[in-house]
Amino acid sequence: MKKLLPLIFIVLFAACKEKVTDCYNCTTTFTITAKYGTESQTVTISDTREVCDQSEEQIREYERINTDSTTYINGDVRLDTVIITLCTR
Repeated sequence: MKKLLPLIFIVLFAACKEKVTDCYNCTTTFTITAKYGTESQTVTISDTREVCDQSEEQIREYERINTDSTTYINGDVRLDTVIITLCTR
């Protein structure tokens, strides 16, 4: 019984130990440029989220899915939207 007691403490300690999760900080930046004739205005907004429990491959897929660019043209008005997501540990 005395030999079993240290083993029980080790198992309980290992079970109660806080698990460290591997998280990434993913920043998505939206840049919107509006052009009308020779006038131009740009607005940039960023948001950072913590994404956890993802493999390196999954996090690169997350970046790819959340990165895009579009252009909308209506007469003299042009709107360019660029969305870029980058994740770091």
